[in-house]
Amino acid sequence: MGQHQTHHWNNLPHHVIVRILSYLDHRDRHSAAVTCKRWAECFANPTLWELDASFWFYHGHHAADQLNGLPQYAQHLKSITIYFDKKEYLTTNVKNMCKVLTILSQMDSLKLEKFAICADYRFLYGRNKSNNLTQARATKCWELMHRFLANPSLDGGLKEVDFSGLPVANSNSLVNLLANMHSNIQYLNLQNDNLSRVVSRQDIVNLVHRCRKLVSLEILDDWVTPALLTALADEDREPLQHLSLIVRGMRKRPQGTSWESLTRRLPHLRVSVTFISIFPLQGMPLSRVLSQDIPLVNLSVSLIASDSYISQSLRFLSSTYHGTLEDIAILLPPDRHDSLLRFLRHCHKLKVLCCANLNEQVKRTIHELYPSLEIQENPGLRLDMGPNH
Repeated sequence: MGQHQTHHWNNLPHHVIVRILSYLDHRDRHSAAVTCKRWAECFANPTLWELDASFWFYHGHHAADQLNGLPQYAQHLKSITIYFDKKEYLTTNVKNMCKVLTILSQMDSLKLEKFAICADYRFLYGRNKSNNLTQARATKCWELMHRFLANPSLDGGLKEVDFSGLPVANSNSLVNLLANMHSNIQYLNLQNDNLSRVVSRQDIVNLVHRCRKLVSLEILDDWVTPALLTALADEDREPLQHLSLIVRGMRKRPQGTSWESLTRRLPHLRVSVTFISIFPLQGMPLSRVLSQDIPLVNLSVSLIASDSYISQSLRFLSSTYHGTLEDIAILLPPDRHDSLLRFLRHCHKLKVLCCANLNEQVKRTIHELYPSLEIQENPGLRLDMGPNH
């Protein structure tokens, strides 16, 4: 019989400790790292920090646990996402976000490639505006965002930026800072009502001219102009693959040659359009809102209107986008299933149908006619939150 041996956690091989830590979130990882010197050394292993570090600021008492150790491992992170919850926690959330930004702005070395501020709701449609914050808190948040993005240690390394949940916007300076210091961005989301009040259409055109590696751009429809479409069609830039637009109101939109030139230059471009449900179309024909040259792949729209308007709108969509449309979220009255079935008959590329008020008989009919079509039943979420929800 061999002599009994005692194994200690601090004697585990280095790669085994790193593997154990890799299964923990960053809060538990930090708790494990303070147990002994050897585990603390493994905690700093760069391979542990190549994935996303997410901060879920849902209640104030959770913040301390999440922020523990951030100064020690922030230099290794490649991705940071900050999530918010409901409106009533906005002030606390922003305070905690400021703590993250303070740490990041003071780092001498950063490897970040992605930075995102998201929320269970979006700061859109006149709700959850920055006036829910004190002026001092809003100003501090804005200043810290600038310090972080101006940190020389980022060195133009950011490739993905999502500001859809940004809680405050005091000027257009943040967008200009992205254009001037982070021209390597490939994925950019600016679908945020706070930004819409301070960022001009020309600011977006200037940003697109500077950020020539963009392959995905998510913006508000208000910013779309012929000048923007022309800039996106430039020959000496990376071809844009995805353009997402949120429509918040009715206005005259670029038609004809602007979209034609863009689609000729970018034959593989995919466009998503979301009509926010609290901005109804008010009877305006979709043909006056959507250019027929848009390579529309994803559409979210509310058609709670008269029978004639619904029929007219669905005929326009099926005749115009039958060769491109793959995903649609649509609000219809419960008794308009006949119009929906006629629409489906023509949209042979459709893969996802998100529609409420479908009774079991209609669902069975759709499954029998289109067995590969995925049916979802909560279009209201996408109409309120945008195409990514």
